[in-house]
Amino acid sequence: MKPAIGVLAGAASVVLVARERRPRDLIAGGAAAVCAALVVSAPFGLDRVWKQTVDYQASSQREASIHANVAKIATALWDRDVLLLALAAVAIVAALSSRALSSRASSSRASSSDHDATAVFLLWLWVGVVLAFLVVEPALWRNHISSLVVPLALLVALYLPLRRWIVLVLLVIVPLHVYSLRTILHPGPYDRTTLAAHNALEALPSGAWALSDEVGLVWRSHRRTTDYFVDTSIKRQQQGQITAASIAAAASDPRVCGVLVWSAAYWGSFKNLGTLLAAAGYEPKQHFPGQRGVRVLYVKTPCPAPQLRLVG
Repeated sequence: MKPAIGVLAGAASVVLVARERRPRDLIAGGAAAVCAALVVSAPFGLDRVWKQTVDYQASSQREASIHANVAKIATALWDRDVLLLALAAVAIVAALSSRALSSRASSSRASSSDHDATAVFLLWLWVGVVLAFLVVEPALWRNHISSLVVPLALLVALYLPLRRWIVLVLLVIVPLHVYSLRTILHPGPYDRTTLAAHNALEALPSGAWALSDEVGLVWRSHRRTTDYFVDTSIKRQQQGQITAASIAAAASDPRVCGVLVWSAAYWGSFKNLGTLLAAAGYEPKQHFPGQRGVRVLYVKTPCPAPQLRLVG
């Protein structure tokens, strides 16, 4: 998904440069793109980068139906980008208005009409292809939908209506937009179960690290996790990157004192995880309701606070 979006993002500029018939600029741009890709990939190994980007996405198991993806895209745009949607609607009306079209034609300065048409076509193509990717994506998360924002914003900029219409939209939509973001701007309190897990993680010795399939709970409890388990995506688990054995191995790190299992579909699906953690010196410290009884915090016994080393 991400590599495809990167290619699409550069497609419009490539075509526009090619239309100017300036081979040097086209060669320079292509060379810069290739060099940039090599610079960010080569240090980690091109084969590893390919496997962890292209293969990783292509081999993902489907988490939701195409219909569910369409519904998620619609609700996410409404919940998070209603201002952009409103401006897009006004821009479309302006574009269809003969008065707006004639005004744009008379005020055209820098680019010819065929170049404008090419740019519009490429932007709509960009939107359409990204939207198609999102719809068929096996594991769609709401943050992926932000890839639509750039081409939509550029299309809005091409068809900006009169300022008074923009001001009117802002006056009406901005309060609605702020209201739709209320759960982000002012999050509600934890439910009782989540609060209990949060408190249990905070009760670990000062400086102790923790692992969890709900890694946000670890961070919000002022704990660190190991680098490998910063991302506990279900896709990593499906592809064998995260296993009961790898969790137990990371739990053996002397800085780690707690392992919180939170989801039946994630780490709760490893039936032998408790046994492996017991062999690493852990025991169940606290159970939490929900998720078919799999929610439990394992704590290393004993769990000493990590010693700080002074440097210099």
